[in-house]
Amino acid sequence: MGKPAAVIGSMHVCPKVTAKVPHVGGPVVGGSPNVKIGGLPAARKGDKLVCVGPPDTVSEGSSSVFINGKPAARMGDGTAHGGKIVIGNPTVTIGDGGATTKKSKAAKVEVPEFDLDKVLANPELEAIRAVNIDPASMLVDDIDSLFKEGQEFINNPTLAGAVAMAVTAIPGKFSDEIVDELPLKKLDRAMAKSLRTMKRFKVPCFKPGSKLKNSFKGRERELESHFARQLKHQENGLNDLTVGEYIENRTRYKEIKRAGTGMAQEDFRKIFSDELKESLNDSYLDRMTANEAKKEAESRSAEIMENLAALHDPDMIAGGKDNVSRMGDKGVNSSLGSQWRSQSRLAQMDAQAQKALETLGPDAKMNVSLERCPLQGKK
Repeated sequence: MGKPAAVIGSMHVCPKVTAKVPHVGGPVVGGSPNVKIGGLPAARKGDKLVCVGPPDTVSEGSSSVFINGKPAARMGDGTAHGGKIVIGNPTVTIGDGGATTKKSKAAKVEVPEFDLDKVLANPELEAIRAVNIDPASMLVDDIDSLFKEGQEFINNPTLAGAVAMAVTAIPGKFSDEIVDELPLKKLDRAMAKSLRTMKRFKVPCFKPGSKLKNSFKGRERELESHFARQLKHQENGLNDLTVGEYIENRTRYKEIKRAGTGMAQEDFRKIFSDELKESLNDSYLDRMTANEAKKEAESRSAEIMENLAALHDPDMIAGGKDNVSRMGDKGVNSSLGSQWRSQSRLAQMDAQAQKALETLGPDAKMNVSLERCPLQGKK
């Protein structure tokens, strides 16, 4: 008897997942470029799946049905991590002697809500919540488009995002045109990166200093609003970086600073940016053409420089004070910048990033929390 055919979006279970809900893995994210089942690319042996750690791959398939020269993947086939695909198209079954189609009554898939902020803050605890799926059902009501969820997952490649994308990828629910619009190659490159995130590190808290309070021209509520907004900008800028990017930027900054004492901020930023771009270009060449690597390096270096500029700390980045005007009150900016150098904030963050590098690798995302100190009388 045949097994339901697997497609992009088919979920799997994996023994490597040990979160609150063990063994719930992510969806298949690789598939045939020209063979579709129920409107979605067919999965094959060797295609990738979302999982903890390195992306998982389909390791089994039909012995007699081949798609693009690769064994067709089915519900029940194994993965490289030792898991199994648990979802397949109910109307197309593939055995070891051929493929058949059949009619099947679809049932609902119940997908619980998830808190993306919690998942990002504690990926090792939150991971993916349980999804109650009948392997013979493929119908979901009131869901966003596959294209929208796919784009969101590319921008924020998290396990929770993968689930959101997977439940929209239901055979028969969307037209081929929508599936074709999903940038699968870009998604595949995103999945090639580790989905790991460093353990949340809470940096010693910040607070407006007495000098700032005395000089601020406005009400205390306005000061607190400025302070909170700039602190959030800094947190976002840091967490946009991978651990590898953070450590490399810190190292490069220190080296340039030592070599160019007294260097103008404009020259400092240009040298820093040029070296960053060159380094990124070299790292991209092993998986892209020279032209693609150049464009990607230019784009990513511009993003990193913009985020680093938002940190406004001369010990953290090169020439961060060049752009303080777009961040709001300069006094608030100066107060935050000076606090980075106290209480070993940078040293502690460097240590946490180094630890994450050694345990998770350079592609793990930074994950720091910047908070305002509790107000007097509050905890």
